[in-house]
Amino acid sequence: MDLPGARIDRLKENLSRVSGVEVALVQADLLEGAAMALRAHKLPESFAAVLLDVPCSNTGVMRHRAT
Repeated sequence: MDLPGARIDRLKENLSRVSGVEVALVQADLLEGAAMALRAHKLPESFAAVLLDVPCSNTGVMRHRAT
């Protein structure tokens, strides 16, 4: 689930290279109406596991940018 926008297209492209994993992409705001969006796609409202791609803090590359 992600907000509508260009990121979904890139995510679809990246996931097209993955095999053996069932994925459903839903464009919606997680904080507003997520359950309704999942129902609209005939998806369950709870899952055994969830993969999160959270915003990056960029701390992994800080040493390359030290001045």
